[in-house]
Amino acid sequence: MSAPLSKAPPPPPTAERRAQRLKQKRLIISWVAVLLVVGLSWEVYDYYASAAARAEEQVREAAKLLSPGNYERAVPRLDQAVETDPTSWNAYFQRGLAKQNLDKLDDALADFDHALALKPDLVEALTARAEILRRQGNLKRAMEELTKALEFKADLTAHYSRGSIYSELGQHQEALADFTWVIEQSRDAPFAYFARAKSRRALGDEEGAVADEKKGNSFNRGVVR
Repeated sequence: MSAPLSKAPPPPPTAERRAQRLKQKRLIISWVAVLLVVGLSWEVYDYYASAAARAEEQVREAAKLLSPGNYERAVPRLDQAVETDPTSWNAYFQRGLAKQNLDKLDDALADFDHALALKPDLVEALTARAEILRRQGNLKRAMEELTKALEFKADLTAHYSRGSIYSELGQHQEALADFTWVIEQSRDAPFAYFARAKSRRALGDEEGAVADEKKGNSFNRGVVR
């Protein structure tokens, strides 16, 4: 019986074939890399989305405590919210309000700074920060904050606060304009009538001052609804 014939070795791949195989390997590696990146990105997104949702829930729970006598209890919950999601401007803002009401003014300013770094058009934070600066005697900086806030949005509190600072600085014409704007926007503003009366009197308008005081007092008597 004759021995079986041995098979001849396959011919070596041509340069073209080798290049094609290399191209296929690179394509497979590229697709694997893309899938890994997409998968990792989704995991990261899901993690942060979940963190944001958890933080917002913690903020909502803490917001229920933002009332006299409860500010101390609100702060630890807002600390948790900040730790859960360091990108939550609302957590920083609400914690700033709590600390402001606890007279921890420097800490409150730091929180408002964080909130504004994350959301520069947060008018409420600008207004709150201005109030702290005013209490600290930095009227110029407080005025700048309120003017910046009003560039973003017309706001009753910002206009009234700025008017009050103008009045403190003796700039009663400017104060008058801010108080008048508040009165035009809100019928329930006895405080604005009294503030405007002070500025009118300083400007020599005694008749207008008396009229504003009368109007402001009418709220207390229930005349204005």
